[in-house]
Amino acid sequence: MVRVDPRHTSTDCHACGHRQDMPLDVREFACGGCGLVTDRDVNAARNILQRGIALAGWDIGSLGRPGASESVLEPHVAGLPGQDAERYAAD
Repeated sequence: MVRVDPRHTSTDCHACGHRQDMPLDVREFACGGCGLVTDRDVNAARNILQRGIALAGWDIGSLGRPGASESVLEPHVAGLPGQDAERYAAD
């Protein structure tokens, strides 16, 4: 187990790292940097996972989006019904 600093996990884009201010009542994360649109809590969870992997010193290889399906081009999140709506604003 590693402790992850939770600051900015829901306001930093897990895909590109762009940080944006968001009031707590906004539940959809729409990145102003890369255009990713996803649930705010899913974005935070992916950031926590990425930070934990980095703190643990694990090598995750080519998977740039841990928590996503094996192919990083697949947008759905395993185990979360209805959370397969992650997309980029251009879609």
